[in-house]
Amino acid sequence: MAAARALVQRPELLVVDDLSSALDVATEFELWENVAAAGIAVLAVSHRPKVLAHADLIIDLG
Repeated sequence: MAAARALVQRPELLVVDDLSSALDVATEFELWENVAAAGIAVLAVSHRPKVLAHADLIIDLG
């Protein structure tokens, strides 16, 4: 729900924690493609390599 709301409201910065962890691969891909197409800056916490592959900067706390 937060992702849909963000895509409609288009905030300058979207902060999410494992936003797509419960999604299947195809839906996850579509979600991140839509976020990228909206031009929203995202601060994302994730352990999923496919999400991190889209990042401009990765900070590893592990």
